[in-house]
This record gives sequence, C-alpha cells and structure tokens, in this order.
Amino acid sequence: MAKLAKSRERGVNDFGVRFAQPQEQDCDRRGPELRKASEFTVVQQNDPVFMTRMLDSKLGTSASLKMGPPRTHITINISGARCPRFNALCSRPSTLRQNNNNNNNNNKSTSRASQSRQSSDAERGASLLDDVDDAAATIIIRRGQGRLRLGSRLLPAQLDKDLRLQGHVGGRPYNRPLRITGRLVPGTTIMAETTADNKKEAVDAPHSGKDEDFFDRLAALPMRSVLAIFVAIFAVVFQVTYKVSNAISGGRIGGILDAPTHDHLPDAAEELEFHPFAKPKLEVGEVEKLRWEEDGAIVQDYAARVGLPPKLVPTLKLYAMEMGIWDVMTTKLYDDPIVDHEGIEFYKFQSPYHKASEPEQMRNLTWNVERPGEKWVNIDMHWFNTADEAAHEDVLRALARGGFDEVIKGIANEFGLDSVIVDSFGFLAMTHCDNGYLHADLENVDGRAFAVQLGLHRPEGAGPELIIQTDDEMYKGEIYYGGQHGFVFGDGTRHGTRECDHRSSGETRISVTIWLVDYNEANFDKLAADVTAVFPPNGGKSEGKGWIRAQRGRHWWRDDPTVSLVNDEGRASLEFSDSKENCGEADCTDYEERDKCLRTCKIFIDDAEYKPGYLRREVLGY
Repeated sequence: MAKLAKSRERGVNDFGVRFAQPQEQDCDRRGPELRKASEFTVVQQNDPVFMTRMLDSKLGTSASLKMGPPRTHITINISGARCPRFNALCSRPSTLRQNNNNNNNNNKSTSRASQSRQSSDAERGASLLDDVDDAAATIIIRRGQGRLRLGSRLLPAQLDKDLRLQGHVGGRPYNRPLRITGRLVPGTTIMAETTADNKKEAVDAPHSGKDEDFFDRLAALPMRSVLAIFVAIFAVVFQVTYKVSNAISGGRIGGILDAPTHDHLPDAAEELEFHPFAKPKLEVGEVEKLRWEEDGAIVQDYAARVGLPPKLVPTLKLYAMEMGIWDVMTTKLYDDPIVDHEGIEFYKFQSPYHKASEPEQMRNLTWNVERPGEKWVNIDMHWFNTADEAAHEDVLRALARGGFDEVIKGIANEFGLDSVIVDSFGFLAMTHCDNGYLHADLENVDGRAFAVQLGLHRPEGAGPELIIQTDDEMYKGEIYYGGQHGFVFGDGTRHGTRECDHRSSGETRISVTIWLVDYNEANFDKLAADVTAVFPPNGGKSEGKGWIRAQRGRHWWRDDPTVSLVNDEGRASLEFSDSKENCGEADCTDYEERDKCLRTCKIFIDDAEYKPGYLRREVLGY
C-alpha cells in the first residue's frame, strides 16, 4: 500500500504509468489511456482470432500472433491489484461498466478469464507486467505430438537459467530475467531477436531428450535488446496466466509468437490433462451440448449427449445376437482378425424378424467387416457395417422398435435440421488400443451430418472408451459409454478411442455408430461422396447418387411430424442396373467390382419387391 501511495504522489496511476488525465479519473478511462501510454491492449477470451503486437520504442520492431477458436485463449488472473477494474482493461467503456457492476455485485476477485467472455468487441493485444513482487507466466506451444512449455517467473533468486530481457517500453527501460523450463521436442527451433539490426540467432531443441544442453545454449545468447521468441513450428496453442500480488505497472514480460493456425494431427492431446465433462440427467430424446464440468463452457459446437429410450440398447444388442453377428464380433478379433488395414470381408445373415416356412424363403442380409486405415495402426478395431439395401432396411426396423425416433427428433431440433435420414449403420468391435487416433469424421458440412454412438458391451472393469478434444487441441476429456445416454458427434468434433486392453479377459468391447444426414443441394455432393462405409455405394459416382437422393427426408421432416421410422414408407422409386458385363457371384465379394454389379449382387432391391410408398412394417411384415 505504501508503494501505491508513493506512486500517486508522483502523479502516476495505480499501474505505474503516467497519464494525461488527472489521477482521480474514473477507471473507465484508464483502460484506453494505459493502452495508449504503453502501446498494448488486452486480449479477450472470446475473440475468434488473436493478434498481439509488440512495439519497442528503440528498435521499432513488431510481430503478430494468429490463433484459433474461442478456447484458444490468453487467460489473465489478477489478484491484489489496487483498481478492481483492471480486469476489463481496454474494453469499450459500456462493456467495462457492465463488467464492473457484475464484479462488484458478486463480490468476486478480479478475473479476466470469466469477464472477458462478456465482451465480443474488445480491443486486442496482451497485458504485460514489469515492476511486480510476484509474477509467473506459462506458454504452451504444440504441434502434433510435440509440446513446448516456456515458463517465466520474475523472481531472480529462483532462477537457475537466467535470460536477461532488456529494452524500452513506452519510453521506460526494463530489465528482467526469464526462466525457461519444460519438455522440448526434437527439431523445435527457438529464434531470439538480439540486436538493433534485427539479427536473429537460432538454438535447436536437443535430439537426445536432455534439456540441460539446450538451456545452456539458449542462456548464452546475447540478449542486448527486447527479446522476441519465434518458434519454428506450424501449430500454436498459447496460454498465459499471470498471478500478481502487488502493484501493476506498464512494462512487459515474455515474447511474441508468430505462426499460422494449426492443423490436425494424430496423438495431439497425448500430454494434455483430462478435464471432466458435465453429466446432466437427460430425458428421452433430450439433447445437450457437451460441456466442461468446471465452468460449464461448451466443448465443441456439434458434440452433445442425448437421452436414450430405455429399450434402444437392449433391442440392438438382442438384434445382433439373434442375427448371429454378435458371435462373429466376439470371436473374430481373437481367432481370425483381418490383418491388413482396409482389408474387407463379407458375411451373409438372416433377419431375426423375418418369419418363413422354408429356409430358402428367408431374407438374406449382406454385412461386411473391415479394418480401418493405417491411421488406426495402434488399435485392432473392426467395423461391421450393412453392405446392401436389404440389411439396411432390416436394421432400420430394429431402430424403430428401439424407439430411435425420439433420438432423431431431439438431434434435429437441437441443431436446426430440415430433414433427416438414417444414412448408414455399423457396429464397432475391439479388444485393445495402444494409442487412439484423434480425428474429426466430418468437417465443413454446415452442421448437417452427425454420428450417434452408443455402447452395447463394456468388459468388466473397463475404463473410459472415448476421448473428446476441443477444436484448438488445448483441452480433452474422457467419455464412458453406458447409462441412458448416447453421444452425438458432428461437424469438426475431434475424438478418438481411449487406450485399453481386454485381451487378458478374452472380451470384446462393442459399440454402435448410426449416421444421420440432412441432405440438401448445397451439401449433397460432399456428403454423398463419403466412402467410409461400403453401403450406400459411393455417392461420388452415379451408382450411389440415385439411392441417396431417393432417401431424402425419409425419417424426419420438420414440416411433417408424422414422418418417422415407425411410419417409414421407404425410399422413392429407384432405377439401377449392372454397369459391367457378365457380372458373376465372385464380383459380389470383390470390393472394387460389386458396385458395378448392383442388380446381380442385389445391392439394391428392385422396386417390384421394395414397393416404394408403402409402410415398411407392412411390406416386410415386421
């Protein structure tokens, strides 16, 4: 307090910066004035793109930082500051007053992390500290499997690697040490700007995994001017936390990072801590976007939980058992797994719902099993999917019996869809996973396609099944299947399988993925061209486009509440033929050839048998 009083006697405000306005001015005016005096602004958490600017009065150098979506952010927590309004510094006056009122009414400590969400139009930049008793900063920079952590503590007595930062800010000299700690990734390059002629010196991160040599070399760099640290990697996640226990003034610490927005790479979240998700109790068909338990923030715009009808999971499990595919899923991965990635096999089953007096009259259903591509190299996951229209139509009846209409309606209403079809259906079976592949199934589809994932069987004592990661790759959480809820993943939802190993018990983990799509003219070509599943055939070719168009709006329609799985009248009329001469039985189990033999292989059902426009329960008899 004595230090603050002395500052006021000198005509300097609580932050140690001289202003043109009188000292007794309202703090609403101090924010912009402070920005002008020291040439920096405050980054707000909800800005979609961050730009931070560093101008040194002596060198005249500048740099910028571009970053990703809202949860890629700079968080500044401040305690013990003289003026509580410092938390909203450089916001516009109207927003600043609103933040102040909220802060005073709630009697909370100042926190820019919580209050910055209220300002969508705030000035951009970075708050940098100089003359403080206790301050700390952490910068996390990562790309792919790499992560670099730079830590700064302004307590010289605690430094074991002393980098001296020297220069001028707003006409005032500053001289502060910087301590760098943490794990460095081989191949990472640190660029330090060291002289007035902008000469840069590089230090490569160690390839031996030992950090001491790197720190020694970095500490030996001549820091004769303002230090700007440039990290030569292409994906940056940047988080800074300042803890201040006394007066705040207008200097700077840290450096400026300059990198483009990040791309998505496997294993990106390997070293991040897991954060718990909120677990709301949901009614049947109720959908709530996935949120973090700690602050209630939305994890990703198209990731959600959905309340399930009590009979849905038991119905699907019984369906798989009675059809016979359950036995294949629980034994094949141990006895006869597919070795080659993208390898594929076909199976014939008969519907557990179809009744006939003679075995040859039973309706045959084609399913396929395949290994996903090499990106899933550390997991023995096998996909079991419907492979022809007969199998697809049959599983739709299982979904109707299980009450899946409520799930469709909830998702469609939550995400503002116009119409919905069940595009494809598949089981996922696995016994172990060493390192899950983090990915997004769909991107840039305007929120019009979703995967609904349900757990059917968890081996006893199994841990969480899935990892969900934020768009900026900064946060991740774990998901357990089971209970009366399923998970919805849509446009850009990054997810991956959690590490597990059930081989000692001889068990198999089994789940279901159901794809829902709202096709329209704008997204048709992109969504129809997906080749993840064998059926429907590739919509990028004429063989599949007709079938997909014939499905539109079949299972939910915003303008007609009677449209549903229960009241399913089937697809529209469809014409198809073999595009290859002399198709034979062998072509029907050849992945490359079967789509050329649509009629011979009975990929689709002829209209005379299908009977478009009639209720499926009447046509099929169940």
